[in-house]
Amino acid sequence: MARGRDIFLSEDEKDYLVDKIKSYFEEERDEDIGNIEALLLIDYLMKEFGPIISSKAIKRFKERIEISLEDAEVDVASNLNF
Repeated sequence: MARGRDIFLSEDEKDYLVDKIKSYFEEERDEDIGNIEALLLIDYLMKEFGPIISSKAIKRFKERIEISLEDAEVDVASNLNF
């Protein structure tokens, strides 16, 4: 697994995620958790799942770029044969 790829969040992003996690625990589990607990959960999730999600996103991005380049090559080739 690709460790060492550090993903950093802005304070606004952290605040947003803290609010979402606290809301989830309140609505789905009927539990109140504090900001520190939510931040610890975010840190854990980022450490454990961040590299997997990041790798998949990069792979998907590369696939889309390759398709776009292939489409561009077809467009160029068809314009050269007019």
